[in-house]
Amino acid sequence: MIEAILWDNDGVLVDTEEMFFLATRDTLAGAGVDLTREQYIEFALTSGRSAFDLLEAQFKLVSQPERGTV
Repeated sequence: MIEAILWDNDGVLVDTEEMFFLATRDTLAGAGVDLTREQYIEFALTSGRSAFDLLEAQFKLVSQPERGTV
């Protein structure tokens, strides 16, 4: 029987923000996108956007096709 569920919003119990930045930076580097700490702070922490937004902008990707084009 489950008596409790532990939920950790980042920074409450363990601060993983630095590890997440490094992992995101390394992953994007593999796609040819350079990510600085300042960019990460702006898009992820200030604007609440994801790394996918940077990939879409870099490669002019369309995240969802328009209706009727598929």
